[in-house]
Amino acid sequence: MYLVYKNSLCTIAASEATEPHHGLFKSRDMRSLTPFKVLFTPEDRSKSYCCFYDWWADICETKPLSLRGWVVQERLLSPRTMHFATPVFWECRELIACETYPTGLPSHLVGDQQKIWSTMRTSQEESVRRWDDAVDIFSACALTRSEDKLVAISGVAKALQPIFQDEYLAGLWRKQILPGLLWTADRD
Repeated sequence: MYLVYKNSLCTIAASEATEPHHGLFKSRDMRSLTPFKVLFTPEDRSKSYCCFYDWWADICETKPLSLRGWVVQERLLSPRTMHFATPVFWECRELIACETYPTGLPSHLVGDQQKIWSTMRTSQEESVRRWDDAVDIFSACALTRSEDKLVAISGVAKALQPIFQDEYLAGLWRKQILPGLLWTADRD
């Protein structure tokens, strides 16, 4: 499947669907996408600020599709993904943008959810960090069948193998095996 996503033109994701039959579209509250003004009035002068609802963490952490283990591979490997959610947002190898930020999200909102292809222009150390980020994201996701655990992330490993020039060993890299074994589980 990694070749399907890696070589796709664009992946369309029903990011808020909880069941397969729910589809792409739903009614949305546009107020959450519309900026609002806040008036700040210190003693010497007043100033208005334009604010947005902070929905980005909701997309990454609570949208039903983002909680599924197989989706990590789909999301990181696809060159472009169009997410039907509130708000509609899209990702490619260069940019993550949405209705509120059509020219790109501010860097503090992007976090570790970038496409795996951005690692091709970075150092091996940065690629290792990207692998660790992908494993962290994947580990927080659910799988219907526990035996899918290694298979569901193997596509990401196959995509990174030419960059690492290393042997992938069931979730670890041969050259990084000792640091790879030094992990702890969240108490949650």
